[in-house]
Amino acid sequence: MLDQVPADDPHRRPEGTSDEAVSAAGKLSEALEWVERSVREALVGGRRHIHESEMNEDRRTQGRPAHEARPGTGT
Repeated sequence: MLDQVPADDPHRRPEGTSDEAVSAAGKLSEALEWVERSVREALVGGRRHIHESEMNEDRRTQGRPAHEARPGTGT
């Protein structure tokens, strides 16, 4: 299987990395996702991408074609 994955692929396990290390990293990542979900639920009702959306709205050019706040609205 490793022969099919290019050596520079970012998803490939670094040489010498144990199964235990991969498992631990996966468990940590999953735990952080749960923390993120819990915080998002507590602070903003579970909504996602609010900061990115507000930042994009602040930066958009008002009234220009393809710079609408929402697709197809023309505003």
